[in-house]
Amino acid sequence: MLELDFTPTAENVHLIDMCGPGYAIPSSEGNAAIRMMAENEGLFLDPVYTGKAFAGLVKMAREGQFKPTDNVLYLYSGGAGGLFAIDIELD
Repeated sequence: MLELDFTPTAENVHLIDMCGPGYAIPSSEGNAAIRMMAENEGLFLDPVYTGKAFAGLVKMAREGQFKPTDNVLYLYSGGAGGLFAIDIELD
């Protein structure tokens, strides 16, 4: 469906640990990413999965892991159920 020019393998898929303090425990990086996405795009990410995943993408971008010509896809698959399940401070 994505019409990729390559086949994803273990060698070209890179995972980074953005779990933070643990599962279902918000992280400061995730909270900052949630705020960034809400302020800039009007999308609300949940603090369990998508907020932490987006924080990982932001981290990679800030570390210069993407070229200006790269196409980067962040797949936001939902998480609306987690939006109101955990009380977090976004200041």
